[in-house]
Amino acid sequence: MSLAWEKFSAAVQSLTGPGHQRERLSTACVEHLLSLRSKELPTEIKNDFEMLTEAILGHSKDCGKIRSAIASADDMQVMAMVLLILRMYAVLVQYQPFPIQANAAQR
Repeated sequence: MSLAWEKFSAAVQSLTGPGHQRERLSTACVEHLLSLRSKELPTEIKNDFEMLTEAILGHSKDCGKIRSAIASADDMQVMAMVLLILRMYAVLVQYQPFPIQANAAQR
């Protein structure tokens, strides 16, 4: 699960970075999420992940085709993909242990 957490964290950082939304979504998908497999994800988000990958990948893993699919999507489709990534990230956050603060541990 830590690989999924790392990939989705990086994808969310890409989504919130500079540039146009389609470019950020392309970067998030191609550079971070493309290498994940649904078996590496918790059950709660497997269907969402498969829906996202089907929408942008179809049956291709070609980065150019993925970028082209995102570029040709309408604004509502792009927003839906972004929200889907954020929703999956929110589920993954629940599986992460909270870091223990040094001050709290000394009390």
